Amino acid sequence: FFFYFYFITLLFFFFFKNKINSIHYCYLNIFSLSGIWLLYTINLIYYIPFDSNLHLTFNNFNLFSSIIENNIGINLSFLNFFFSYLVLTIGLTTNIYILTYFKWEANESFFIFWINFFVFSMLILVLSSNFFTLFLGWELIGFTSFFLINFWHTKRSTLKSSFKAFSFNLISDVFLMASLVIFYSITNTSDIDTFLNLCKLQNNNTLLKYGVFSLILCASIKSVQII
Repeated sequence: FFFYFYFITLLFFFFFKNKINSIHYCYLNIFSLSGIWLLYTINLIYYIPFDSNLHLTFNNFNLFSSIIENNIGINLSFLNFFFSYLVLTIGLTTNIYILTYFKWEANESFFIFWINFFVFSMLILVLSSNFFTLFLGWELIGFTSFFLINFWHTKRSTLKSSFKAFSFNLISDVFLMASLVIFYSITNTSDIDTFLNLCKLQNNNTLLKYGVFSLILCASIKSVQII
């Protein structure tokens, strides 16, 4: 319920942002994120420690199945669960911080929308169960980062920084795509868990090493962004 409410709130604000008070919108986001965070906390305390092999995969969402078959999926293994919990914690505290820090900003609603879109994109990335969903989350993070960096777009330095980040994101996208293509060509699967299991049998595969190196370059370029 809270996940759907959070997503619907994002969409509703995007289409009716001129008719909704930004503070009320921020409160709605805090409500939905608090609900998700509370449910995650309860599961983390009471359920996860007793089931270290928790593994739920959801593939083939009806919304996309007619267009992209078996390519949209999320995974709720313990590692995915932990990182999504971390993202939700940061997203919740950021929304609370916005209420005071950006209270007097003229374009506050713009920032609130894109920061929550960024959180949503991060959730897609860390919960992805296959290469397609991972790449989708990665692209959405780069897309939202551009608008967040460019929040004070009247400043020349800010504008330069946003396009610099956008350029580095494009370069990192190339390396990510290359690594995913290499991984798929080796294992013939886009499922991340299946790929990791098959990789154990490919220790001496030179092509796999190139794919891993490309993935490291991808993460380094996106994270460092130094000219």
